[in-house]
Amino acid sequence: MKLGSKLACLRTQRRPVWLAAGFFDGVHRGHQAIIRKIVSAARRKRGAAWVMTFDTHPLKVLDPKTAPRLLTSTAHKLRLLEALGVQGCVVIHFTRALARQEPEAFVALLKRSAPVLRQIVIGRNWTFGRQGRGNPAMLRAMAPRFGFKVTVIPPVRWHGSMVSSTRIRAAVLAGRLEQAAGMLGRPFSLLGTVIPGRGLGRKLGFPTANLDPHNEVTPPDGVYIVRARWNGTDYPGIVNLGVRPTVERLRPRKSSDIGRSALDVGRWTFASPSPLRRTPSVLELHLFGPHRNLYGKAIEVTFLKKLRRERVFPSLEALQRQIRKDIERAKQFHGLNIP
Repeated sequence: MKLGSKLACLRTQRRPVWLAAGFFDGVHRGHQAIIRKIVSAARRKRGAAWVMTFDTHPLKVLDPKTAPRLLTSTAHKLRLLEALGVQGCVVIHFTRALARQEPEAFVALLKRSAPVLRQIVIGRNWTFGRQGRGNPAMLRAMAPRFGFKVTVIPPVRWHGSMVSSTRIRAAVLAGRLEQAAGMLGRPFSLLGTVIPGRGLGRKLGFPTANLDPHNEVTPPDGVYIVRARWNGTDYPGIVNLGVRPTVERLRPRKSSDIGRSALDVGRWTFASPSPLRRTPSVLELHLFGPHRNLYGKAIEVTFLKKLRRERVFPSLEALQRQIRKDIERAKQFHGLNIP
């Protein structure tokens, strides 16, 4: 998929351009209806299907306190759009100066930048230009003067209500992953980069890759059956998302809070009397099969089923036994018989 950061990148296009405009957070079923329209039209007319979006949600610049938590990062969104058949994407850097641009000036700039533009496809709620004054009705009125057509896609409904990124965020945060999947048109997933961890999973006998999620919305803490994808291949696995309440009681051997009931694991000590401090959630991915060096790789993790909530175990041995059970259930779910 071709990428550009300015509308001027469309000037080099020789084939007619069908353009979808929107922020497309989550690339849910409503967004997919818009994308399918441009992709199918471009194929019929031997043109090119392009998307115009922003690198950040406008509210993060204009009113950060009210900005929504994002379902997808820009990198993740681009992957999803490409999988739908999009051939190019203009990711515009959103600024206050851009927000002050009059709607008419923006459309004129768009047409100058894309002389082969044939059609713009948008959702019913799409707005543009200064104070969001530009809307589908205004765009339709201006279209004949600039020589392109406008198609407005009606909202997609799911279980009686309109599909929206807001509804999906609420469903994911509440752990209603089946509802989120119904509105997304696929199971909820996130993109993350593997970063160095403390190696505690390996010490427990279950090596994990720590992921730094690119998005801002995650399901509730717990253990999940997942599918991990990178380099175009899917791998079965399991994820622990949370604060690791049992392992977080591990302290260096010299720590003054080691109690008489402590259990040694390597150079770490499990001290059951230690109070827990609330720490940011960690996403730990354990893949089935041979060990792989994943440091620095961007991996898409798809959440398939929640196994259990995160909880404190009385000992590391009890935690290890539960992890074995979780892995066995996850392998059965995937139909695997991997030792």
